[in-house]
Amino acid sequence: WPIQSAVLLADFPKTNNTPTAVPDLTLNLEAGHWYAITATLIVQAGDGGASFDFLGGTATMVGMSLTGSYYQDGTTANLRIPDAGTNVSSAAGFTQGYFLSGVVQVDVGGTFSPRVNQNVTDVSPSKMLRYSIISAQDITP
Repeated sequence: WPIQSAVLLADFPKTNNTPTAVPDLTLNLEAGHWYAITATLIVQAGDGGASFDFLGGTATMVGMSLTGSYYQDGTTANLRIPDAGTNVSSAAGFTQGYFLSGVVQVDVGGTFSPRVNQNVTDVSPSKMLRYSIISAQDITP
């Protein structure tokens, strides 16, 4: 079963609250297929905070469920992302590392990518940091 991976090789900064796809973390998903997704995303929140979701591509999902954990300043917590539009927020001034895994069922094929934005427009940029990675393995029965 084929595996696709994408790695962010340079920081992706944001200084406004317009969600923007991270182009270097884009995968291509086929209609009607199931994929096992893993992602390690590192988000550095500027003074305005930061957030991300998975609406950065053109693919639409019948269903999606990602679970995982994040680490911030000595604290680890669990999280669940039940759909592509779930907004995951990072506290202002912190760097958070997210490890996510789960499945997506694709309705309309296309690209699949996280979007990142700053919660409040600010001059201190929020960033998706380099070496963030996302992978998809086609597990269609």
